[in-house]
Amino acid sequence: MGAFRMIKINIDQFAILANEAVSGEISIDISVGFKYSAEGKRIACAVDIKYEKDATAIMLLKLVCEFVVPDEDWEKYYSNGEFSIPKDLQEALAAQVIGTSRGVLFCKTEGTPFSNLVLPPINVVALLDD
Repeated sequence: MGAFRMIKINIDQFAILANEAVSGEISIDISVGFKYSAEGKRIACAVDIKYEKDATAIMLLKLVCEFVVPDEDWEKYYSNGEFSIPKDLQEALAAQVIGTSRGVLFCKTEGTPFSNLVLPPINVVALLDD
């Protein structure tokens, strides 16, 4: 795996859709996506998190973090006009963004009835295999 450094955190979406605290079983749907900028030698990793109760969305978060990659590593990923992010780098970036999401959720829900909605440990390897 190559080196990287997080340089930007964007909260693209945050919404609490329930009117009151929710109890009982809550499901969490998570998806991960990647984009890159050849000019800036950056990779962006987006994580979408949706909390649901009985198939109704109660809280949404979309977080996009941008990472800069050193020139020597970038050249390994970009060749012959094609870009490929190695699986181990995808896993590392996704883990960073999911961890950052926990902090964002903590801050955004602090002092509200929704502060009990935590983001549990996520198996990033299995998530990316899907």
